[in-house]
Amino acid sequence: MNRDQPRPHVVASGLTVHTCTLIHVCVQANLREAAADALEDAVDLALCTALAEPARVEVARVLVRHGPADIAGIAAHLVLDRSVVSRHLKHLHDVGLVRMEKRGRHRFYELDGGAFVTRLERMAGSIRRIMLVCCPALVPAPEQRPQP
Repeated sequence: MNRDQPRPHVVASGLTVHTCTLIHVCVQANLREAAADALEDAVDLALCTALAEPARVEVARVLVRHGPADIAGIAAHLVLDRSVVSRHLKHLHDVGLVRMEKRGRHRFYELDGGAFVTRLERMAGSIRRIMLVCCPALVPAPEQRPQP
């Protein structure tokens, strides 16, 4: 080591401040990489895809507003053909946001509010934990969030 260069401070046995900084940077990079990988699993793509279609959101709104109904009852509140309503209900049912009950020849559909909220909360919680790794200043603590 040259006498003109400052000696690195020893932090622990054999570790210098420079080495500790490098380790911290590597750990941060690994955490960010893991967070980026976890984001794919955190996003409920089936839920997001179901809600990305405005007509499906309208079908869900009818179910919230009027309660359980068959396809004809739901279609009566929309400007959609029964076949289109049926297709959207099938998608919402397949994703688990709508329950279906057979009554005779009719099928009655009902929004599954518990499943809906649980999936949104699970996704939000997972994403919140991921964002704490990459951008903690952007994620308010639960007590700092505005109340509805």
